[in-house]
Amino acid sequence: MDIIKINGHSSYIPGNTNVGVYTYKNGYCLLVDSGINNTAGRRISEVLEGSGLKPKYMVNTHAHTDHYGGNRVLKELYPGLSFFVSPMESVFMKVNELESYSLYGANPYRKMKDEMFYAKEFNVDWELLPGEVEIDDKRFNVLPLRGHTIGQIGIVTDDKVAYIGDALFDEKRLDIYVPFLYDVEAELKTLELLENIEADFFVLGHADRVFEDIKPLVRLNRENLDEYIGIIIELLDQPKTMEGLASEVFILKDINIDLMRYYTCMAGIKAFVSYLLDKEEIACDVQDGKLYFYRK
Repeated sequence: MDIIKINGHSSYIPGNTNVGVYTYKNGYCLLVDSGINNTAGRRISEVLEGSGLKPKYMVNTHAHTDHYGGNRVLKELYPGLSFFVSPMESVFMKVNELESYSLYGANPYRKMKDEMFYAKEFNVDWELLPGEVEIDDKRFNVLPLRGHTIGQIGIVTDDKVAYIGDALFDEKRLDIYVPFLYDVEAELKTLELLENIEADFFVLGHADRVFEDIKPLVRLNRENLDEYIGIIIELLDQPKTMEGLASEVFILKDINIDLMRYYTCMAGIKAFVSYLLDKEEIACDVQDGKLYFYRK
């Protein structure tokens, strides 16, 4: 891994989770996200040391393990490192069972408590709200990017580089997953926001390149949401349980489901169903002890 310069003081470290790097003149830097585990955190440290940098601040875009799992080891390596996150994501980071609980709906069984869903508890130093914030005499714009999670944020640097976590997914990832969402309506609002923010470069949490013109990718993400909404409405011409609906979506979209993908993709299906229930385009009812959904 290397640090790749984007513009001015704004760079990133490419990886399974891309890590933002904003450098200060004194050799310190601000990071955006930390990867999935201690190994990822140590690799980030090695890359920074190879460039003569020392992290002083960390902004976590959201509380999924692959975006903050390296926090603990980086804190051990750099005791003065301060951590920033939104208030709602802070709750999930402080209570490490909440992510797996929210996906499973009860105390998750042991096999589910792997590193993807069960990062160690971590207490942040500061909570960030949307708007301008000053960190070490530099101003950043904090973006509200709710949708993928309950309180995801992004930041835009003074170099007009936007680090946006999982607010968008690239073409490759849209083809292999049901969108992993908490709130479809909020995600649609986030897409509208991203089309209109003042930034020249966009770093996604998971993508193989930096984007300059983000609007085509925003449109692609919106079209993907619209496609799933249409598919679900059509499939519910006949009443189906949540499991039955999900199974038909997975088959229709040729999505390979393993244990981890089952929970993340099922979360997306439920988010679409909630959205359509609130829009009163579908309804639900209990019959013979099963909850059925159907088109109105």
